[in-house]
Amino acid sequence: MKFNVKQLLLVLVVISMFSFVACTSVPDDIESASVSDISTQATDLSAVTWKPINMDSSSFEFEGYAPGKSHVGTFGSWSGDLGFEGDKLVAARGTIDPSTVDAGIDGLNNHLKSDDFFDVEVYPQITIQSTKIDYDSSTMFADLTFHGVTKTISFPIGLVEGGIKADFLLDTTPFNIKYVAINKDVRIAFELVV
Repeated sequence: MKFNVKQLLLVLVVISMFSFVACTSVPDDIESASVSDISTQATDLSAVTWKPINMDSSSFEFEGYAPGKSHVGTFGSWSGDLGFEGDKLVAARGTIDPSTVDAGIDGLNNHLKSDDFFDVEVYPQITIQSTKIDYDSSTMFADLTFHGVTKTISFPIGLVEGGIKADFLLDTTPFNIKYVAINKDVRIAFELVV
């Protein structure tokens, strides 16, 4: 079968497009968080000593995916605390101001602040409070309030010196994010230390 130059160019363009889309698809080697209704089995936090997260040594980012592209974002204003019983990490909590989102592109930042995504005028905070850390399965359970919805999420964690790290996918569908031109899964990655 012979190809003329136009057909060959068309085939190369199509292959390039598929390769580009494949490079920015949701990673399949990252574990997904489980999302459920609010937990009623919270850890007793009465004996916990809370220490503020060291913002200079900690990091938090997210990555959203759409056909042919992905964008990594951070927030200019976020904070939190880690709870310890002696030297053992037993709890974590945090607050994010979504109006400070920064994905590196002004137009994208404005779109993320709109009611398609964070809807910062209506929902000025994202909060998370751990309810349990299961060391046997290296899993954290936490109540996440995002976009006006509170759900319990569970996700894999790792321990680092003086804190915790995680890298997982979060399905945004239960949090009423309905914008259809993106993938419902968002990658969340953080390392939090005191």
